This record gives sequence, C-alpha cells and structure tokens, in this order.
Amino acid sequence: MKVIRVDLNQRFKLPFMGKDVFVSLMQAGLKYDRKSGEFYVDTTTDLDMVNAILSFRKVMIILTKKCTICGKALDCEKCEQFYFCDKKQSYCICKNCLSMDNAFLRYVEAQKRLLASLK
Repeated sequence: MKVIRVDLNQRFKLPFMGKDVFVSLMQAGLKYDRKSGEFYVDTTTDLDMVNAILSFRKVMIILTKKCTICGKALDCEKCEQFYFCDKKQSYCICKNCLSMDNAFLRYVEAQKRLLASLK
C-alpha cells in the first residue's frame, strides 16, 4: 500500500483513477486545485471515507500532525489518545508539553500566535 503523508492544506498528487473515483473523492470532501492539478485535505474532508475509496487502489492518506505548543511532529498511531481523538484536528499536544505544569497557559498562548498569524 502506498502511504501519502500530508499536512492540512498541503497539495499532493494522486495517480489517475478515473472519473467515477474522482467524483467519489470530491463527495468525500477531498479538495482539488485545478490550477496545479493537485489534491489537498482541509478541515471538511472526511478522511476515513477518502481512504476507504482509495483503499481499492492501494493508496492511503495520513494527515500529519504537530504539537500546538512546541511544533514537534506527532505520530497519530502512537498516541495514547488515538482511540479517543476525533483525528480531524491538525494540531495536538505532545506528551512532553502536556506533562508540563503550565501546559494550558502555553496552549492558549500558542493559539493566540496561530490566530494572529491568520490575520
């Protein structure tokens, strides 16, 4: 199986799969940038449905995640919260940052920085 690891809104290519599969992917919320000819995952994408459609072509998309506080890359499958998480968020908190005394305050500050960068 070919695994494609992508960040939220990061463009990537998929092999040609035909019109029917393309339409199914669009219905599942996978986005397509016509100008670049590339796909991308956003917050409205049903990644489970997309992967179910792509599984017949032996392709799987995994959304990479980063710690909101320190920016360290996280591996969803190794997270102890894996079965309780909705997995639709692009940012999480790593075990190291979560164990700090001021984790909540650091998280709030990180969110403020994120919001400020979006302006």
